[in-house]
Amino acid sequence: MSTKQFNKKRSAPDAGGKPSKFAKTGGGGPKTATAKWDWKANKTGSFVGNGKPRGGDKGKAPAKAKDEGSDVKRRKQPVTLGVEGEGEGMDVDGVAQDKSAGGAEGSEKKPRLSKAEKAALHAAQPHRTTLLPSHPLLQELSPLWETARRAEMPKEERKKAIDELWNAVKGRVGEISKGHKGGRILQTIVKYGGKEERLGVAMELRPQWRAMMESKYSKFLMSKLVRYCPQIRPLLIKDLAPHLSKLLFHEHAVQPLSDFFDLYASAKERRLFVRGFYPREVLLFDGGKDGEAATLEETLEKMGEGKGRDRVLDGVEKAVLGPFNSTQKTALAQAIFHRLVFEYLSCLYRFADAETADTKMHELLTASLESLPEIIHTKDGSAVVRELIVRGNAKDRKQILQQLRKHIPAMSKDADAQLVLFTAFDCVDDTKLMGKAFVADVVALTSELASDKNGRRALLYLLTPTSTRHYMPSTLSSLAASSQQARDLGTSKKDPAVRRKELLGYASEGLLKAIEEKGEDMVRDPGAGLVVQEIMLHTQGDKKGAIEALVAPLRVEYPDVAPEDSDLDPSTSHPFDLSHAVRTYKALLSGGHFNTSTKSIEVIDPSLPLQFAEAVWHAVVSEDAGGADNAVRLAKGNAPFVLVEMIAALKGNGSGLVGEKGAALLAEKLGEL
Repeated sequence: MSTKQFNKKRSAPDAGGKPSKFAKTGGGGPKTATAKWDWKANKTGSFVGNGKPRGGDKGKAPAKAKDEGSDVKRRKQPVTLGVEGEGEGMDVDGVAQDKSAGGAEGSEKKPRLSKAEKAALHAAQPHRTTLLPSHPLLQELSPLWETARRAEMPKEERKKAIDELWNAVKGRVGEISKGHKGGRILQTIVKYGGKEERLGVAMELRPQWRAMMESKYSKFLMSKLVRYCPQIRPLLIKDLAPHLSKLLFHEHAVQPLSDFFDLYASAKERRLFVRGFYPREVLLFDGGKDGEAATLEETLEKMGEGKGRDRVLDGVEKAVLGPFNSTQKTALAQAIFHRLVFEYLSCLYRFADAETADTKMHELLTASLESLPEIIHTKDGSAVVRELIVRGNAKDRKQILQQLRKHIPAMSKDADAQLVLFTAFDCVDDTKLMGKAFVADVVALTSELASDKNGRRALLYLLTPTSTRHYMPSTLSSLAASSQQARDLGTSKKDPAVRRKELLGYASEGLLKAIEEKGEDMVRDPGAGLVVQEIMLHTQGDKKGAIEALVAPLRVEYPDVAPEDSDLDPSTSHPFDLSHAVRTYKALLSGGHFNTSTKSIEVIDPSLPLQFAEAVWHAVVSEDAGGADNAVRLAKGNAPFVLVEMIAALKGNGSGLVGEKGAALLAEKLGEL
């Protein structure tokens, strides 16, 4: 195969369907500094395309590989990156890509090199010279790779193609791993090969694992090996743990390292990884046992009282404060670093005296203050900031909240970051500050958050913060423990019931206003409907406008024959044909939720049922809806029990509407059903 033919091959679509821009931008020879790249890496470090069919499979949608589905694990990004366009223009670590290296669109074109300059560059980088497109090994592997990486291929053919490719590569893995083309070939073997092929690639490369993690291209192969070859993980931890402090600051190594820790490592492997930050004294004390996975707390407990504990804590303190004080912030977004900070802060108050612990806590707060938004997106990072809020004084809390406020939209939609917000709601005594700042910011996003599975919890916590209907018991117990700890320490003195009532007072007007503006859209959405229920049941103030917005979609004529469930369109169907909307209307007509323990309705707002029932009745029998006959059609439709609740609310509260002709006819028809 000639060089020209090979370069044509290189521009063929990838397995994911995206045409490769691997080829150089101009001139002959291999990719040099002038080359333009357009590979995109997904969160697991593998390359993905745009979903277009390959050249030889026109008209056919490429089949997804069994391990490249929607269940691919993705690492969380810091809330400082926002929530829109997740991953766009960012690498998997949540830091901006180097466009000059990544070939992102819009990057400046570098001047072309002369032949002499290219020759000098190749001479300075021998591995590039040995892997030119005309290299005999690549010429041999290229057709095999083009076959093996195809998206659509029967299992037997795939196995045969991978076997041929592996037999051609075996023994020369290290030789081709340094180049971009060779790395892509090895990634295909690891992705589609069996245990023997994957382990073979990994073990041939073991002497250069660390160097590969630090390579701009080989790091993707390392991510593949971590994902598909679990047998090497204990060996990889042993090789990498002593170098963690350097690897977390390396712009390339941090990606596969964080993939390993966040996505694939077991609990024991995570503990072993974090031990790489501990001082050498800890390893000597443990006897250097392989597989020892004691946490910092367990290690200090075994050491007993003495200066040894202080030395270990001082060593860990240096490892913690280093990334916060560094100008290179790559490490701050990584969960492995957050685990170390959490362990340090937890041990500080257990093994140091109160005065020393408080001093060191404030040193940590001072160093990390501007970086706190970078760490709250993980479980351990969130726990660290919550602990600082609980133990901090009023001035400390104000400084922390000032740093977090600009990130409220992203925090509200992140399951871990929002716990920091909830802890602030539970612990900060200055409810005026919280109400005019954080509560107002959250309420302003009501229509956006209500339809988000995590975002709606931020709204619900203002309304019903102890409800097991919306929060896991473990979450509630953790938040309750933080609140109690703040009271025990004396950093929070206001009565919790008074604090919640005051915060709800700041939130009520804005929440009711949101329903007035978006009530129909919210009640049609299954998740937002839950928020509507709690807003109407728990808020304080005039609810007439919100009630009118909720009954407005009922002022339409119901068909004589109720539609089938399969024909429903949530955006246009009658609300009484949507099961989730029916539950919302029933809850508002009954004034509360059903308690399975007492087998009865727990009425939260006694005045709401009558007010809402009268509004519903006037809406369903309005002229626009077709009068009293429309109520009868509704009784024969998909939600007769909503009308039963309406009649019960009218009758139970002594409404004069029960005696109207239409209501009597409706009651009679309901009795016949």
